[in-house]
Amino acid sequence: MTQPQPTHSTRRLNQWIAALSVLIMIFSGWGCAMDDMAEGQYAENAAAPDDDSSPIREAEAALMAHDIEEARRIYGGHLNHYPDHGAAAAGLAITDLLLVLGTTEATELLTENLGATRGLDVNALIFAEDGYLYWASRGARWADDGQFQGIRTILADDLPWSTEQLANFRNFVEGLDEPIDKLVRKLVSLANALKGVDLNLETAIEDDNFSRLFIPGQVFH
Repeated sequence: MTQPQPTHSTRRLNQWIAALSVLIMIFSGWGCAMDDMAEGQYAENAAAPDDDSSPIREAEAALMAHDIEEARRIYGGHLNHYPDHGAAAAGLAITDLLLVLGTTEATELLTENLGATRGLDVNALIFAEDGYLYWASRGARWADDGQFQGIRTILADDLPWSTEQLANFRNFVEGLDEPIDKLVRKLVSLANALKGVDLNLETAIEDDNFSRLFIPGQVFH
């Protein structure tokens, strides 16, 4: 008996599922590394002053103010001076992870395969005041709901997709029509671009003075 051939839409959906599987495996590895960091013991560290004016406190304040990019800049600058400082390394790793969709590799995937007209300003679009998380935490829905605008409409001018592309899942993944091996290669390139995340997490784990992973709830509103 002849087996039915998958439709073009079905093949795209299968490719999308496979791509998500790769991402899940990548993020699962990072999650295990984060769990290991929680075992660190606290001790005073001369390279990491804990007064309110220290770079680490400034970076943490930036996180609480929803400015992930500024926090990343501060963590990175401090790590340049103290390359073995676990708190700075962990902070840089986490901020890199939060801003991953703004990387060159992610932008290539979004524009070439998911119909985006440009890259994402991740900090402004997701984390900052009036970004996606701001409205989602206040109960706003993605689509319009009667007289109430949805997040899709509120952020329409900042999103690199048209309203039609965001109308449903099928429209959004329309560009996922290239062979799965090419798509996976792009995802691997994205993972390789984030090797610094793994290295910085290792630095944090190896620092006996590293005591905590700081991700304030304010980041997510």
